[in-house]
Amino acid sequence: MNILNSINNMYTKNEAKQAILDLYEKDRRNGNYSDLKVLILNTPCNGFGDIIFAKKIAEYLINWYNIKPDIASTDTNKFKKLGYDGNLILLGNNKRTQCRRFRKLEFQAKKLPIYDLILVAPLMVDFDPDISDVKKILPYANEFNTYFFSEYNVQNPFDYDFPTGIGIPNKGMLFSDYIITGKIQGLNNPYAVIYIHDSKLLPGEECFFAFLKMISAKYNTTIKNLDVVIVNTKLINTIPNFRDEVIDTVKKYYPNINLVTEKGVQVLTYNPSTSKTLTLRADYPTFTYDKMQILIKNSIKDIVLTGDQSITDALSCCKDKNIFYQIADWKENFGKQLGIKLPNKYLLKKKTSCGTLKALKYDSNYDYFVENYSFKKLGKPKLDAVIKLTKDIKEDDVVDLIIDTLVNSRTMKSFYKNIIKNLKKN
Repeated sequence: MNILNSINNMYTKNEAKQAILDLYEKDRRNGNYSDLKVLILNTPCNGFGDIIFAKKIAEYLINWYNIKPDIASTDTNKFKKLGYDGNLILLGNNKRTQCRRFRKLEFQAKKLPIYDLILVAPLMVDFDPDISDVKKILPYANEFNTYFFSEYNVQNPFDYDFPTGIGIPNKGMLFSDYIITGKIQGLNNPYAVIYIHDSKLLPGEECFFAFLKMISAKYNTTIKNLDVVIVNTKLINTIPNFRDEVIDTVKKYYPNINLVTEKGVQVLTYNPSTSKTLTLRADYPTFTYDKMQILIKNSIKDIVLTGDQSITDALSCCKDKNIFYQIADWKENFGKQLGIKLPNKYLLKKKTSCGTLKALKYDSNYDYFVENYSFKKLGKPKLDAVIKLTKDIKEDDVVDLIIDTLVNSRTMKSFYKNIIKNLKKN
């Protein structure tokens, strides 16, 4: 490995860093990396998606390199709920836990090891990658031991070490290998899943009824008793005129409509001349992460979801689903890329992304997509390079000297002067 040759005539430190990582991507050595101390930094921003993202990166490190990382997060309890049994370190300052810069936080642990590698996974979309921010809590952080993962399809992917998502230069989606067994107790009829949000920033009404109308029209001739599981049960109270709109949307296809909540069963409409019944199931107040995967796996072919990791998990477990997506304004690029690459033309427009009567005959096949747009295929080669470089920095004195000189040189011009002096000293 001749690092100095690889960065000869480089004009900037960023160019030198990329050249070194390119060199290590070509490295075919196998090594034992279990002694590397790795920390994942995670400051989630609302919901479970960022937690799941970090857990998946941790699982990659365990499965690919036999490295069990520590995870430092402002919400360690959610990792426990997901069953992560590695070392968890709370980041906090007794104030809010969501959407925080690292400089506003501190480790709630008496003593930390010196980590060989720091992975920010993911950096929330409102913040730019900033080593100085990480240095506020880990003063030894630098551009060769700290790497930033983006959320899916951010606006400025080249700013990140690992931009995730679909399309160049993104490094793919965080698919997992799932073996899902079991059923959800109480769901005995064929059922659909609606998992969407409703807020000022992401209204759910139009999405909910577009999907409900589509599945009612599609399945009323083949499924006499169809259940619809509403994962976000708050929708019932937040969508105006919910019950009236359900009746207007569904009655043409299913004359009998029931709404089941924790309080019991409400009959919205009843027609004794037919047994066709659609039942809205809002009697499951929460689903654990594992139960959510079981729920998705056993549902009918069409599903509507929100959030990057929900889509990722559905594709991981169930490549045969027809996936529809509640697209937030800040995720239009991701939605468009999904529409193109899956392919699913209905995801190209927000108006049809949650479902449409035009999609009644849509029949998906996402095998090619999952194989070719996974982080394992697109991102792992660079992560391999980072792990191998980190190992050499830890164990090879010459590599450590070169990287240390690079880190402490303001420009490449000063690096070339400094490295000659430092090599002579050593």
